[in-house]
Amino acid sequence: MTRTPVYVTRLDEVTSELMYVGRATAGSNTSSEVWQIKEIDLTGGDVIVKYAGGAGAFNYSWDDRLSYVYS
Repeated sequence: MTRTPVYVTRLDEVTSELMYVGRATAGSNTSSEVWQIKEIDLTGGDVIVKYAGGAGAFNYSWDDRLSYVYS
């Protein structure tokens, strides 16, 4: 029987218009490159969601979220 992974979610509200949401399996260290991170931009009334590296992969560090390129 295959178990469904349990994920944890972290949220960093940088401003009222910019936030980061990270997701990784429960117990993951924030410095490990096992996080999927998305940037949510609410500037100008639109909601724009971009992923670190542009692909939604689970290979980023939550601690380094501000240094990644999002697309």
